[in-house]
Amino acid sequence: MAYSAKLTINCNQDCTYCYEAVSRQENRHVGRQPGNEVDKLIQAVKDIDMTYAPNLHGGEPLLLPKKQIEKVLSEFYDMFSKKIIERKGKLDPDETVTSIQTNGSLIDDDHIEMFLKYKTAVGISIDGHEELNDGRWMGNVDKTRKNTAKIIRNIQKLKERGVPTSIIAVVNKHNGTKERIPKLKEFLLMMKDIGIINGRLNMIELDFPELADQLQIPMEEEIHFYQEMAPFLMENDLYYAPFIDVVDSLLGFGYRTCVTTQCDPYHTLGERPIYGDGTVGNCLRTSKDGTVFLAEKNGNADRVSNERYSILRQIPMSEGGCGGCKYWSICNAHCPGSAEDGDWRNKSQHCESLYALYETTERAYKKMMPNLRLTTEKHNLSDNEMFNRINNGTASDLVFSRMFEQTNDRGGRRGAY
Repeated sequence: MAYSAKLTINCNQDCTYCYEAVSRQENRHVGRQPGNEVDKLIQAVKDIDMTYAPNLHGGEPLLLPKKQIEKVLSEFYDMFSKKIIERKGKLDPDETVTSIQTNGSLIDDDHIEMFLKYKTAVGISIDGHEELNDGRWMGNVDKTRKNTAKIIRNIQKLKERGVPTSIIAVVNKHNGTKERIPKLKEFLLMMKDIGIINGRLNMIELDFPELADQLQIPMEEEIHFYQEMAPFLMENDLYYAPFIDVVDSLLGFGYRTCVTTQCDPYHTLGERPIYGDGTVGNCLRTSKDGTVFLAEKNGNADRVSNERYSILRQIPMSEGGCGGCKYWSICNAHCPGSAEDGDWRNKSQHCESLYALYETTERAYKKMMPNLRLTTEKHNLSDNEMFNRINNGTASDLVFSRMFEQTNDRGGRRGAY
């Protein structure tokens, strides 16, 4: 179970596609109290049995006073560095203990010193350089472009000081169309040049249908995006989700992110925010009307339902379900927060493009190593059995088994096609 620490969901940007926007506009979120009671959040973290420190998240967490930021990071560092030492016997010099997700526009030297002191990994939310980042709006084009340039300078500072840094970009009409893909590739290579090779390229999850024409790329272009970007990332040694997620799932090494783990939208074990008043909620991606559903602090597996997945698996693909889909075991109808029409009971609105990504990746790996028996080949397992094997990382022995049979051809070509 993963947690985030949300002392605020306020933000200094006005990203047109933000999934927290409804909660922010409706003012329905919890934890919004004068002073944001940091001590209550820290105590809640101490009360919860968790292995890794919650990601400091927002809104924009750097809107908080620096004293509050440092108190949270220092407390998290003390708690979770001890847990790492208990688990491993040591804390490696380059090991991260805490983390933060930020748009990067407010980072200054004081923040960087904190990140170094408390071994903080920094995720930067940016969709590219120049016009690629126009979806992260600052009031007008000039302010938005200047803010984007500032973020990139701050990314360079982070890397110069040795702070572990990654990128999360939202794929939309500003950066994901056929015309904009070459510039997005340019941006990712620019990031590689300064030492950033990993992150996420998340297809837009749009909760405002009236903005679809402005922001959402058509399905045929979503498909083109995945088919174009998959070989580019492989050829340039770049490790971005969802592409690396698909590889790991096909090879049976596990699900890297929560979007394919059969999440119950009312008991989101993959993401649980802890708010400033110490309450714990469910993932805000499922909060389509701005309502924050609260959760038990330590979770309750007995209350988790898989009804979305058991039902969709019985409905044929031709009728809007997932029944008979070759890629069920690596997709699992994807995140309920991105379901069609904002209704968690439906499969993902990105079904067609994800299918194309799975197919493109599967073909590439079968071409390189034809003797692989990927998880899509079922291995005489039920859907639930394969899900459990992938989820706990034990399906890889099935995938590679044929490559280790007695043969004079160790290149993995025995039994190909």
